[in-house]
Amino acid sequence: MLSTIGKALLEISKTKGKLSSTKANMQKKFIRKITVFITLLCTHLVWATEPVVKMVADPWPPWIVPQGNGKPSGFAIDIVDEIFTRLKIKNEITIVPFKRGLKMVEEGDADLAIFVSKNEQRSRYMIFTEPIEETQFLLYYSDKWKNFHWKNWQELIPFRIGIVRGFNYGNQWLTAVNKYKLNVQAVGDNQQLIKMLLLGRVDLAIIEFNSAEHFIENNPQYKGRITATTKAIFQSVNRLAISKKSLLVSQLEQINQVIREMKKEGALSPQ
Repeated sequence: MLSTIGKALLEISKTKGKLSSTKANMQKKFIRKITVFITLLCTHLVWATEPVVKMVADPWPPWIVPQGNGKPSGFAIDIVDEIFTRLKIKNEITIVPFKRGLKMVEEGDADLAIFVSKNEQRSRYMIFTEPIEETQFLLYYSDKWKNFHWKNWQELIPFRIGIVRGFNYGNQWLTAVNKYKLNVQAVGDNQQLIKMLLLGRVDLAIIEFNSAEHFIENNPQYKGRITATTKAIFQSVNRLAISKKSLLVSQLEQINQVIREMKKEGALSPQ
């Protein structure tokens, strides 16, 4: 509607053939300013009356821990809650597989995805906040492979490698997969991936360090059965990813300001 009003006013200005060129340009500038003002005003009113952000997240303990039909818990959830509490904006979180969550953000069915790393493809439909947390994705192996280590991508050719569908493992990984035709098997989430590694359905698995450690800590019977290599696959920088179709885009600077404040307070580190 706002764009229609703007176009109509602009059309009127074009029909004023008797107006001088300078006067016509001034009128166009005035109309543009009015259109921007109305857009910003309507956005403000929406956030004042309906401040509920629809978020999506995938199961990713200890960052995101599903709680049945209730609200999830975890380090990432605590951080997001604090950010939006300070902004006085309510939120609701839906747990979905990671790739489905990205699709919901792309189509505007969700305002925001929690803890997503930035890449070129995602940047087409997402706007990213400032970095919140950095973490490593490592190559894990089961006790079937004793003292496994690797130095270059070619050494991974004989192995079945498990990943999570939709995760960003960096450009070097993508290049290696295509160049060396690596045998990659994708699953829905990290927990499923770890179980596949333990069952021998994959030989190696790319797992985020904290997630693997959390699994072992809560399942001590598997201690010593999966081990990480020292060489990282990817250093991930996690952010909040906002749909370009969401009105939340207008709040990006305010969100970043809160993130900066929390960094200074040391409130972004897992407790």
